[in-house]
Amino acid sequence: VIEKRSTLPILSNILIEAHDSKLKITATDLDLIFVNEIQNVEVIEEGKTTTTSSTLYDIIRKFSSGKKINFSLSSENKLELESEKSIFHLNCISSSEFPITDENFNQNQFSINSKILLKLLNKCKFSMSSL
Repeated sequence: VIEKRSTLPILSNILIEAHDSKLKITATDLDLIFVNEIQNVEVIEEGKTTTTSSTLYDIIRKFSSGKKINFSLSSENKLELESEKSIFHLNCISSSEFPITDENFNQNQFSINSKILLKLLNKCKFSMSSL
């Protein structure tokens, strides 16, 4: 979902929101929106910001599995990430610049078997554009 080369720098970022013992992560390329919530997170102070997704991914994937990761907003444009003996300071863009609506994506939810979905897509792919 993340744009690698975008004219809008905010599209290279993910929106991180901490509230009500949840960490919500949102990413978009203006066509697709990815939203995921992590439950049972210790939130000391609620807040939200955006930071570069590729940098955050590269840092977190190198941490040991199961270790505690602390996020703190040291200023409006700096996110501090700490785990074990490592501390990182990531640049941020204000969350107000993130292009997302306040839609409730869980409101219209459904489940479908993956084999059935693939069968449906195969039946209509002849009419899709190949651009």
